[in-house]
Amino acid sequence: ATMGSTVQLPCKAEGNPAPSITWEKDGIIMRGGAGQRFAADGSLLLFNVSTSDSGSYMCIANNGRERRTASTFFSVINNPVDQTTHRIQNTDTLRSFTTQRSVPSFSGHTGILVNER
Repeated sequence: ATMGSTVQLPCKAEGNPAPSITWEKDGIIMRGGAGQRFAADGSLLLFNVSTSDSGSYMCIANNGRERRTASTFFSVINNPVDQTTHRIQNTDTLRSFTTQRSVPSFSGHTGILVNER
């Protein structure tokens, strides 16, 4: 991503009971703050990114019975590029799983959406 762009890290989780989604950056739980938004669909939005936003991000889905994670890494660079939308593919997914009482499935990180300013 380039400085000042908006980044969306998608994380979709489904299950019964419905899982809650939390995010970590570099192993530290994210609590939200200026320039960040946790979307209702589980995505993490980062606005006006800077080099301090570079790092490893982990989506954690937990439904009280099981916990699944997916991770991705992205870097913020100073060089401007085309003012376009980029998708950076990530191979991590939150694998499907079953429990005795339910059949939830999680899917995560299909990529990172970057909207350049």
